[in-house]
Amino acid sequence: MAALICDACGAPLVSGKDGLMKCNYCGLLHSPERVAQKVQEIKGVVEVTKGNAEKERLLQNAVYFYNKADFASADKTFKTLLFEYPTDHEVNKEYWRYKMRVGTPISKRANLQVDEVVDLVSTLSNAHKYGLDTSEFAELIIKSYKLFKGYDGSYNSWHGSLDDKADDYGLLKLWKLKSDIIYETRQHDKTKSDLSQAINHHEQIVKINSKMKREKTLEIIRSIIFAMCLIANIFLITKSWEWAFALLISLPLAFAGVLPLFISDKRFPSSKSADKEKSRIEQLEKRIETENESLVNMQHRLSETEPKVFQRIRSDMSKQH
Repeated sequence: MAALICDACGAPLVSGKDGLMKCNYCGLLHSPERVAQKVQEIKGVVEVTKGNAEKERLLQNAVYFYNKADFASADKTFKTLLFEYPTDHEVNKEYWRYKMRVGTPISKRANLQVDEVVDLVSTLSNAHKYGLDTSEFAELIIKSYKLFKGYDGSYNSWHGSLDDKADDYGLLKLWKLKSDIIYETRQHDKTKSDLSQAINHHEQIVKINSKMKREKTLEIIRSIIFAMCLIANIFLITKSWEWAFALLISLPLAFAGVLPLFISDKRFPSSKSADKEKSRIEQLEKRIETENESLVNMQHRLSETEPKVFQRIRSDMSKQH
């Protein structure tokens, strides 16, 4: 530690009586409290000097790691730097430069994960705040947005992750609107598929009902004919015993014809089933109409918002030059 010096002349202090320290040149006495204060001041200077040296060392290491594409080591080093020097301008600037370096290959993917989208937009905003040239990085993000055609995972987790995030340019809101359109389009396609299936099912029910009704009608006609034969034979047998032989032959046939009329177990879809399916078709048609209107409105909002957001980003980036 550096030597304690006199407040009056700057000469070194030496130990004196009762905890006092005396100037070796002018003889000025310094109280224990003042000596303790001077010790703390010297320690503070030493700590600042040591802290700056450590910061520079860590920064050099971090830059070395990310230039070598050793992102795991770079991440670890930057975590230490941001913990020790959270408000340091140089540390933050270098960190966001590193984040742009890492984010560049990610931004070139067609369909990003939601956390990647949030991270890229955050990197763009913060790198710009710390004075870095972000014009090229901004164009990469815009291009990635335009390539975005879908998302992985559940819609709720993807959609909810974009809420309450820092969004200086409105880019996350734009991404969220586009994801809404993708989701609604998928739902719309599913509804149209359900409608097509419902129409086919209704047509099948109607065809089956029609076919079974025809068969039932023919069955009734056959039963009536056989019943008439039975009645005719009974009538004839009462008139002449010569018809007894004919009666014995025709009676079982007539009985066999009448019996199915009473015990037939043929079943077919009722008219209620057809009506229920028709009602479902009407509901699906109304839903398709509503979904279509919603999609048109969202696409209109998107077409109006996109140019404004892109212009805002490019205008802000151009101010750096």
